[in-house]
Amino acid sequence: MIAFARGSAGELKGSGRSIAGLHLRDALDLVAKQRPGLLLRFGGHAAAAGLTITSDLAEFESVFEAVAHMLIAPEELTRTLATDGALEAGYRGIDTARLLPRETGPGLSSTYFLGRLRGRWPETAQGQAPRTSSCARTRPG
Repeated sequence: MIAFARGSAGELKGSGRSIAGLHLRDALDLVAKQRPGLLLRFGGHAAAAGLTITSDLAEFESVFEAVAHMLIAPEELTRTLATDGALEAGYRGIDTARLLPRETGPGLSSTYFLGRLRGRWPETAQGQAPRTSSCARTRPG
């Protein structure tokens, strides 16, 4: 994803974040080589980059999309959910749920619980009543 804002001279300044399988800085380098002059400047690394382009957003989108399709393997675009398997019965409770990480970010995978937990759940921030078990797919946070 790249978010753009218009600069004072009419150029577009962008900040991008990548996905697994796409080295964002290398992708921008290929765009610059394929369309000299389109990127006024860029820099970054595999997961994030900053760039300034001419005001031709449509051309950038077209070239960047073609480069991304060239660099990303089809299996990288398939949604997957990795699991460590089922919890042993003694670990299916609120104490284990509290150990799950609440924050994710670049380089950190999202944490999901698949299954049922035992115990009383505290009231949520939305004011919902406590529950005695969770449903099949939850994401902490």
